[in-house]
Amino acid sequence: MPRTPLRSTSSNRTSRHELELFQQGIIVGQFLAGQKKADIQQDICKLLDKPVSAHTVACILKESGYGHWRV
Repeated sequence: MPRTPLRSTSSNRTSRHELELFQQGIIVGQFLAGQKKADIQQDICKLLDKPVSAHTVACILKESGYGHWRV
């Protein structure tokens, strides 16, 4: 007989944490100010005190309409 779950589970859960809009704005602002993506990534990692991948930075710039990316 299967056990019943201890609490309700959501099918929309993700294991990754997303950046807040303010933090995304910092990334876009630094890019518009002329900083390179690698420098932006290092600054965000120091600011948030957690790792942020280069892919995340590129995706934020892509979604906001800035930056260059490969298709």
